[in-house]
Amino acid sequence: AALVTGFLVGLAVVLLVILVDAAGDAARWISDRVGNAEVAFFVTVPLGLLTAWFIAQRFARNVESGGVTETISAVGLRGGYISTRTILPKIASTAATLGGGGSGGREGPIVMIGAAIGSSLSRYTRFSEDRIRSLVAAGAGAGIGATFNAPIAGMLFAMEVILGNLAIRH
Repeated sequence: AALVTGFLVGLAVVLLVILVDAAGDAARWISDRVGNAEVAFFVTVPLGLLTAWFIAQRFARNVESGGVTETISAVGLRGGYISTRTILPKIASTAATLGGGGSGGREGPIVMIGAAIGSSLSRYTRFSEDRIRSLVAAGAGAGIGATFNAPIAGMLFAMEVILGNLAIRH
């Protein structure tokens, strides 16, 4: 299950990078049409943020958060439950924000995306709550590992930050 989660999270990271690049290309196209990069900045950033806001309002309200805090609260309060419906809207809203020039990074959103993939997979396999938490953390760690190209750091992040302990069972 962890292997499948890691593979799916890797695909999600690739999709996120491709969409951020595509949104960035669209922002550069707008900048070229405007002719002034400083003026275009006042068009592309609000456009990206409005697109992300629309996605959040229409498809998934909880994609507005950064991602790490939502994942930690899901593990601590909801037994690791993160809705599958948040994956694609989170990818799209992050791509719109970052590609348009908004401030932020891929790290927080990819933690939530990876955790949602792990949560979804663990629910379909009917794992116990402890294993669900472990697979949610594995998804979050895979996201960090893929984003920074640092798998061991991703694993340590997941155990220390998401799970809150370094227990050998995780």
